Amino acid sequence: MILKNLARKSAYHFFFFFFGTGMRAGNSRRALDSSSIAQTPRVLNMAEHNRTPTGTFKILYFAYASTHTKKSWELLPAPMQLSELFEALDNRYPRMKDKVLGSCMVTVNLEYVDMDTDKEKELKVGDEVGIIPPVSSG
Repeated sequence: MILKNLARKSAYHFFFFFFGTGMRAGNSRRALDSSSIAQTPRVLNMAEHNRTPTGTFKILYFAYASTHTKKSWELLPAPMQLSELFEALDNRYPRMKDKVLGSCMVTVNLEYVDMDTDKEKELKVGDEVGIIPPVSSG
């Protein structure tokens, strides 16, 4: 029993020594100091990470919309009325309106929009639009 506890403690100390204090591949630091903490990369929030270039909004394609466009996202010029979006996409990708857009859901900044009642909504610079066709799984 004593040997089992000693082996457990030894394994813990070995693991902590090599993985918990920066002792990897010849790194001779015993512990994190304030200089290494200052060099730690900062976590970005989504707003900082997903900034779009000036004068554009981002459109994300999911499922069949991505297959049809051969893209997962692209940037379109802003501002644009929501009612003009499907026409603009149909001009870029022939027959997209018939094959994809007729049955898809649309989100603007992670909120679903109704293309019939919200068609006057303006897509502004930095907005994020999602085109989500119906998806099934088995």
